Amino acid sequence: MEPSINLYHILYENDTLFRLEDGSTSYKVDPKASSAPQLPKAEEPKPKAATAAQPTPVAPAMVADHPFPTLKHPLLVLTDSSLQEAIPQEEATLLNNILKAVGHSMTQADVINYSYLQSKDANGALAAKKVQYLLSFGVPLIRLQVDLVLVPYTPKFVDGVWFLLAEPLATIANDVEKKKALWEALKRIFLK
Repeated sequence: MEPSINLYHILYENDTLFRLEDGSTSYKVDPKASSAPQLPKAEEPKPKAATAAQPTPVAPAMVADHPFPTLKHPLLVLTDSSLQEAIPQEEATLLNNILKAVGHSMTQADVINYSYLQSKDANGALAAKKVQYLLSFGVPLIRLQVDLVLVPYTPKFVDGVWFLLAEPLATIANDVEKKKALWEALKRIFLK
């Protein structure tokens, strides 16, 4: 397999991608038109006798649109652990050591577990310009509706934000070569 195909499978294994044109096409919905096809009504059988009061149907509750979490720090760290919301202790120790090596700590970063996000759209948070660094451990940005392709361990500076994609912390913890690649990438961002 070609390296570019391997990278594609790593980044977008379970995602469905769509290519949109220039965005000038707009779609209009006629509010008078019904979305369901009109079917002829079947004649309803007449009730024999009303023995009990019919319960009134209850409208389904509307689900509020949850915004992306409010960010308090210029450093955003994304992880993905579906087993628990908090980072496992071994991974938290590794992340803290990584951040200390570049002059930060976990208390100076917003650490977010992708699996427990209610809103998967980070565009609003990035547009607010509060984030200066986004380190993603195992979370391709396309999953956050951010249209930016990153090559693992290759920092990218876009619109005032440094982006870095790396393997999940559990994978990095057991691989010396990945730790070295991560360190080289972090030096290019933080230790210029």
